[in-house]
Amino acid sequence: MKKNITEKRNFISDEMIKKCKNDISKFGFTEKEYIQFLISVCAMKDENTVLKYSNSEMNEYHKMFLEKNEVDPDNDIFILNNFKITISDVNGNEYETGYFCPRSFWDRILKTKTN
Repeated sequence: MKKNITEKRNFISDEMIKKCKNDISKFGFTEKEYIQFLISVCAMKDENTVLKYSNSEMNEYHKMFLEKNEVDPDNDIFILNNFKITISDVNGNEYETGYFCPRSFWDRILKTKTN
């Protein structure tokens, strides 16, 4: 089932978004500063290379970069599941590739407005 932006937004609490944005703010919000942040959290290798990880590495990535920002550990631990890379066939059916992209998570955090 395809998830739209609103559905993905609902999986992340405002408190966690604020904590993650605070991490980003330590680098700054210009494009260049944001890319440096992404490199620091292993979402990019360099300014031109986005990294992807096997889904089996999701828990390790979560522990390294997201656990400290959790507000509701029972739900927040599953946030990266929403950023698994999928492909679609000609009929619109989506299939997981077996990888996730942390940059997609951080981009969603950056673009999401909080209350």
